[in-house]
Amino acid sequence: MLGAARELARRQWRLALCLGIFALLALPAWPATVDDVYITLTYARHWAETGVLEWTTGERVEGYSNFLWTLLIGLAWKLGAEPWYSSKVLGFVFGVVTMGLSYRIAKRLRPELDAAPLLPPFLLAASTQFVVWNASGLENSLFNLFLASGIYGLLREGEQALIFPWSAVAFLGLALTRPEGIAYASVGLLTRGCL
Repeated sequence: MLGAARELARRQWRLALCLGIFALLALPAWPATVDDVYITLTYARHWAETGVLEWTTGERVEGYSNFLWTLLIGLAWKLGAEPWYSSKVLGFVFGVVTMGLSYRIAKRLRPELDAAPLLPPFLLAASTQFVVWNASGLENSLFNLFLASGIYGLLREGEQALIFPWSAVAFLGLALTRPEGIAYASVGLLTRGCL
């Protein structure tokens, strides 16, 4: 029993180290904002203020490619959160959750290997692209979260029948987050037997 508790503490410490690396690398990237974020923020502001997804009042041009992220930032705006800040915080939080899911996915795929599940979150934490895009305020973090959630859901559904079809919901979210999400969602739903 004591050995199992020590092993759990050791794994948690390693996972915390991965999250610390991610946070440390995200700090310098935090002030940088990709210009495309402002497109999302403009549409989100108009949706929050008028209930219509538009660039300027009365002009119905769909210039965003991240429907669900735009609505999420607009909802944060409606709730009084500063949109630039909320897009950064949500990106960071979704990145952390994605790293946790990558650990769980690896643990399900290779339960016999002790350190193997820590490799995916460590590689994500050490990836400049993953860190910068999660700290940028763009929808990449939500896309990654839905993708990891869908994969994890497929692995869980393969072991037991779940009442809540988590992977189907995650793949639907993937399709609503970015246009290429439709292709990923189709593969996931085909794997699940939904299509």
